[in-house]
Amino acid sequence: MTRILAAAALLLVAACGQHEGHDVAANEAAEAPAAPAAADSVPSLDGDWSVASIDGKPVGSGSMTASFSGGKANIASGCVRRGLTYTQKRNVVSFAVDPGGSANCEGRGTSAEHEAAYAALQGATIAIFGKEGKEANLSGTGGNLALERR
Repeated sequence: MTRILAAAALLLVAACGQHEGHDVAANEAAEAPAAPAAADSVPSLDGDWSVASIDGKPVGSGSMTASFSGGKANIASGCVRRGLTYTQKRNVVSFAVDPGGSANCEGRGTSAEHEAAYAALQGATIAIFGKEGKEANLSGTGGNLALERR
């Protein structure tokens, strides 16, 4: 019986010793300094852009532009301009029509290419950036709009 009690006491002491070690490790982890927060690495759309392609079809260099500033967006081709409001949270974007930001050429309508770009921008829900923020692909239900910073 003495041997059983001695073995039980040894097991109890060993178990307690292991339990203490886990508490120390847990406490050390809790006291470790937190890693610095990562900087927001998603660029902003703010600025002036050239429309490079619409749904993968190239657009003539500089023939269509887009600009973003203060929650307002414009897509322009010649004297035709379509205005939108927008929000951007990291890669998530949303656009809404802003009729006050639009203008037409006197007596001329818009081109099919301009309307396709406008539809792509209006339906965009995500922005994926490349080349350190110098390129952006906006996509959503309206199609895909590839932009290059000017």
